[in-house]
Amino acid sequence: MRVDIEPAFDFTAAEFSRLFERSGATAFQHPVWLQAFYRDWAPKRGAQPIIVTGRCSSAGLCFVLPLILRRISITSLLESADFGVSDYAAPIVDRQWWEAFEDRDTLVEQIARKLPPYDILRIKPVRPEHLALWRAFLPGESRGLGFNAHATPVAGPMESWREGAFSRSFARMLARKRKRFFRSADAKLVVLEEPVAITQALSKIAQWRSGRFAEDIIQDPAALNFYRSVAVAGAAAKSTRTYALEVGDDAVGY
Repeated sequence: MRVDIEPAFDFTAAEFSRLFERSGATAFQHPVWLQAFYRDWAPKRGAQPIIVTGRCSSAGLCFVLPLILRRISITSLLESADFGVSDYAAPIVDRQWWEAFEDRDTLVEQIARKLPPYDILRIKPVRPEHLALWRAFLPGESRGLGFNAHATPVAGPMESWREGAFSRSFARMLARKRKRFFRSADAKLVVLEEPVAITQALSKIAQWRSGRFAEDIIQDPAALNFYRSVAVAGAAAKSTRTYALEVGDDAVGY
């Protein structure tokens, strides 16, 4: 096992794409997302990329820990690649390699020797299924955040899922609203594919949200540029979709 810190790691490289496909990581560790995060967002927030990689002769690139280092006053904070834009932090680990890997006891020590000095290590937010992996790679204790969003398991076919996910009264209300909206012959929901159209859509989203939410992150020009990069590159990679809800020639929602 060879552990390295690679500040200029290329998340668009084929080796990382293969690793991501073999991992149980989330959309917030996708190659498109992380490439844009480290290129467009982290530098604007004064963060240093700390990208921990692990390679072995049998599996090649077998794990990546996407981290950042920044200073807050006199404190050095080592943390996950979040900065308010990522819903989940997860290590990107080849699951087959991990199941067969036997020398786990020394892994934390190997990684610790490579990490730069820091005062606080903070990894958040973490889904329950990724907690054991983080503990296997990094030192520290874990605790619940004390709040969470409404988790909704999604399964197909969609109509069967809707029947179980919603109460009858709520499902009927949604159906009435959808029917009423699409009663207009020129109402439609379309997928935007051209970079110019996607870029304009993100600008409109920021414009329409202005003043509605305290500390709305998309009002930061660097964050807006980050989201644009993800949406445009993601559309080309078939990993993201930007929708426009249109009535006639006018978009009323994105």
